[in-house]
Amino acid sequence: LPTGFLDPERHIIPANGSREALFSIAQAVLPPCQAPKPLVLLPNPFYQIYEGAALLAGAEPYFLNCDASGQPNFLAIEESVWARCALLYINSPHNPTGATLSLETLGWLIRKARQYGFVLAADECYSELYPEGQAPAGILEAAAATGSLAQVLAFHSLSKRSSIPGARSGFVAGDADMLKAFVR
Repeated sequence: LPTGFLDPERHIIPANGSREALFSIAQAVLPPCQAPKPLVLLPNPFYQIYEGAALLAGAEPYFLNCDASGQPNFLAIEESVWARCALLYINSPHNPTGATLSLETLGWLIRKARQYGFVLAADECYSELYPEGQAPAGILEAAAATGSLAQVLAFHSLSKRSSIPGARSGFVAGDADMLKAFVR
């Protein structure tokens, strides 16, 4: 990332693991009692916390089935769905497929998030586990290419990369205004 792009005082907060933070973001940013219910888009198969967070926040989960690539085909999503989207969970590398999202796809998703005003929650807890020595593109790298962290949050778990499951230690990095929702 470019020097100074990510200010630790404004753009990073500690979390009790990525699961808790991924759940909490839905509670913090989704509008309560809205009709029609806002959509929370999530890859399918998915980490169960995405669906639970959406339901308990009063939103409607919208499942994006993974295709042969191991990731959803985001280009096939209708504009009416994007218009109702309040939160999009992405997972790269994806569990269980292991598929990653390209820097170009991440940039496209950031543009969609800004166009429609939804939160782009990038679950990157497996970012340090990858085949063939090739690090996957990250959402913060894609945001840096746009010059802004607006609408973007990256969720990381230290337990996966350190082989200490259950340690419940992680962090969230990204849009400073959205991070304030966690500490209200």
